[in-house]
Amino acid sequence: MSEALSIITSGKHQFFLAILDLNLPDAPDGEIVDLLFKHDIPSIIYSSTFDESLRAKVQNYNVIDYIIKQSCDSAENLVSLIQQLIKNTEISVLVVDDSSTSRLHLSRLLNQYMLQVYQATSGKEAMAILDEHPEIQLMMTDYIMPEMDGLELIRNVRRKRKKTEFGIIGMSAFGDPVLSSQFLKFGANDYINKPYFHEEFWCRISHTLGMLESFSRLEQAATHDHMTGLYNRRYLFEAADLLLSIAIRKNENLSLAMIDIDNFKQINDNYGHQCGDLIIQNIGSAFNDRLRSSDLAARFGGEEFCLIITESSKQDVICLLDEIREGIASRTILFGDQQVHVTVSIGIQGSPLDSIEQMIASADKALYQAKHNGKNQLAAF
Repeated sequence: MSEALSIITSGKHQFFLAILDLNLPDAPDGEIVDLLFKHDIPSIIYSSTFDESLRAKVQNYNVIDYIIKQSCDSAENLVSLIQQLIKNTEISVLVVDDSSTSRLHLSRLLNQYMLQVYQATSGKEAMAILDEHPEIQLMMTDYIMPEMDGLELIRNVRRKRKKTEFGIIGMSAFGDPVLSSQFLKFGANDYINKPYFHEEFWCRISHTLGMLESFSRLEQAATHDHMTGLYNRRYLFEAADLLLSIAIRKNENLSLAMIDIDNFKQINDNYGHQCGDLIIQNIGSAFNDRLRSSDLAARFGGEEFCLIITESSKQDVICLLDEIREGIASRTILFGDQQVHVTVSIGIQGSPLDSIEQMIASADKALYQAKHNGKNQLAAF
């Protein structure tokens, strides 16, 4: 503990988290917990010695959780907890309760878990905050509140936010099993009775956030190419039809480009498929670096990509894509100790047609022309 005190008071470091053993040579009875509490450093207890008296003590300290050293699983649990805390720094939670005491207590616990907290005193205020802050991912709501109770609030939120993308935990001091089932039927992800144990509270928060992350990963896998992070072909056709219909209805321009890596088979033959994969990833990042959020970039298949660019004139699209082409040609891709250079050919359909399939066919004809003319160039149909 003396060494820990020296490091903390040196002023050379800022600490995100402390991992504490309770049995140290000069502090065998958990005194290290008091030291970290005095210096306001969030802590996780990771120790083989832990009893109920210490458990009661840490409830009032800045201790996030405790993990008992029992097996290799204990170390994995510790790593998993730290990873979740790092993720929590970018997660926002809304606490809805008309009791200021309850709101402050909940907010303190959530801040302890590194979560960012918003507070609302009623369901009506909660709806306004959610509209203003779409980044909020989790809501904890009491049942009895003025104007709009917790069940009605959940029903209104679920009209806008799906259960797979936004977590809701209901709370109540009634302890009525019928109420808990009502919360779940109205769309809550979980329910907790007041008063609650510190550990139960964190477990329910962690479980709900983990479930949202799993849904997000599944959705990402269904719509994105695993190698480049670009959208996949399936999503391209789903989203492109909508973008085309919007452009036609609003009389706005929509351009589609087909892009193919030149001499890709030769690259794979000379350097191997690992190098080919690296090149595909590198070119995918070139699109992400230059396109707007309103545009769409997809891996069409193999070494071929499709870009859809909205609300830009044909000439502006040609200039943008030519800059992307030149940027790719000037890149040096490092593969081991080798320097690899690649080029792309681009075919453009610069205005909307009746269907996305027709636009792809037109852009493909232009791409064929760019290849026929010598590659590393673009052509517009």
